[in-house]
This record gives sequence, C-alpha cells and structure tokens, in this order.
Amino acid sequence: MMWIHGSFAFLPLAVLFLGSFVVIAYIALWWFLDVRPSGENGYEYEYDERQQSYRPKKMFKYADSANLRLRRAKEKLDDATRRVSEIERHVTSKKFDLDREFSKLRD
Repeated sequence: MMWIHGSFAFLPLAVLFLGSFVVIAYIALWWFLDVRPSGENGYEYEYDERQQSYRPKKMFKYADSANLRLRRAKEKLDDATRRVSEIERHVTSKKFDLDREFSKLRD
C-alpha cells in the first residue's frame, strides 16, 4: 500500500520530465479504457437526419449553426412545395382526366 502513495508523488516528476507525452498517454488511455455503452456492437446509436440513417453516437458533437439549420429547413420546405405544385399541376391537367377515363374503360 505504501508504494501506491509513492507513485502519486512520482507523477509530478514524470509530467515535469516527460511533458506532453504524459498528457497524450492519459487521453489515449482514457479513450481506450472507457466503458462502452451496452448498445449493439457496444455503441449507442442516434438518428442522423442528413444521412437519413442511424450511426454511432459521437463523443464530441458540435451542433450546426442556426443559419445552416434554417437554410436546410428552407431547402426542404421549398422542395416539398415544388413537388406539391407538380402534383397539383398533373392532377388538374387534361391528360390526367384522359388517363382516368381510359382506366375506367379498362375496368
């Protein structure tokens, strides 16, 4: 038990002489020895809206800026509006009426 207290006294000397190596080794060991969550394959998954699929959750996740998120939302809304207007144009066209009448004749 006495040698454990001595190793803590040795730590400042190791940092002094080995410098940043100790810090890098500490971070590396923290990452490798970290307890993994109990999800599939040992990872937690989260839904990624841009890729439209689930992916492993990141340790450090920085949110996109508000401007970028608003721009993406506007693009999605513009795309949906464009598709709805195309559907409306097709449904109100004479070709749609003609196709519907032909399908009634087939049935």
